[in-house]
This record gives sequence, C-alpha cells and structure tokens, in this order.
Amino acid sequence: SGAAHARGTGGEAWFLCPGGELATALAAFAETLPALVLAQDEPECARWGSAFARAGACELERVASGPPAQLVSVLEGAHARAPGRLLCLFDAELVTAVVAHALGLPESGARALRVDPGRAFLLRDERIGLVLRHANVCGPEREPGTRLPLWKSAP
Repeated sequence: SGAAHARGTGGEAWFLCPGGELATALAAFAETLPALVLAQDEPECARWGSAFARAGACELERVASGPPAQLVSVLEGAHARAPGRLLCLFDAELVTAVVAHALGLPESGARALRVDPGRAFLLRDERIGLVLRHANVCGPEREPGTRLPLWKSAP
C-alpha cells in the first residue's frame, strides 16, 4: 500500500490455527469476537472462518496464501477497514511465517515459533510497532493476569 500504516492504534490481530474442536475455539473467543475474520483460502480455514464470522456477525474475507510481507499488508488494510480486533484463520505454517515477518524476524525465525492445532497468537499494534502479546494459547484470557511491575513501588 502507498500510505504508511499508523502505529499505536491498539488494534489486535489474533492468528488461530484450526484444529481440535471448533465449538471449543468458538467458546474461547465468545467474549472477544472480531470485527472482521480473515480466512486462508483452504477448506478447514474457510470452514472455521465461516463459523467465527457467523458467531461475531461480521464479514469474512478469504485470503490467498502468499509471501508473509504481502499478507502483513493485507492485515494492515483489513485493520484500516475494520479497526479493533481481527481474527485470522491460517494453517500453522502460514501463522508462524506471518507472525515472524510482522515481528521483523528473519525467515528462519518462523521455525522458532510453534503453533499447535486449535491454538492462537496475538499481535497488538502499539506505538513501538507490532508486539507479540500471546503465543500458542487456547484463546483470549477471560480475566487478565496481574501485571508485572516495571519498577519497585515505594513502601
């Protein structure tokens, strides 16, 4: 795209690798439904994508497999059209390739990432760029954990 993507929007991109029970995955995301669902043009990803789009009453876009840089551009365009939360249903190889590229890791860095069937990654758009917030998790936390202190608090 010609325009630079504005950073720090707080937008989220969940990358979910289909596998296991679809009903379990839908339940895990029930309280954090997406504004838009992107599904890799592959039968299982498309089936899961359709189910999530119905559950969230949102649009489903099919995405052709391609180079990670091209898919990151597709994600940025999707965030511009549907700010907030995206859900991307991609196979494991594509999830790790796109996440690695979005984080600025070399192509070999994708091999260091692991995503199991039915598990997800979360990237959040923060002022410093895309930040990996969760890796290989079942879904969003219902109750966020306690934040780790960045400095020692005064007594």
